[in-house]
Amino acid sequence: MRAIASTGAKRTAGPLGELPAVAETIPDFELSTWHGVMVPAATPKDVVQKLNREIQWVLDQPDIRQRFAAGGLDITGGTPDAFEGILKRDFTKYGKILAGAGIKPE
Repeated sequence: MRAIASTGAKRTAGPLGELPAVAETIPDFELSTWHGVMVPAATPKDVVQKLNREIQWVLDQPDIRQRFAAGGLDITGGTPDAFEGILKRDFTKYGKILAGAGIKPE
């Protein structure tokens, strides 16, 4: 098997070498994954902010960044509000795709 393109928004470099992005051929194409930490909606804002600071601190450590990069992964990190924006964007994007394909949750 040979990798021919990255599904992210831009070219990537990593264990597979530099790969062009599908978006270079199909404008606006992006299929990426993310990982996040969620807490119950009633969690106090100061607790959420502290968790975010501590997690971001870990993600900013050079050895952690290096381990992720060795696997071809980019660490983004960010704020709880930015993560909420990603969730809303993806729910909207994939909701339209599923509705267009006639797929309904069961």
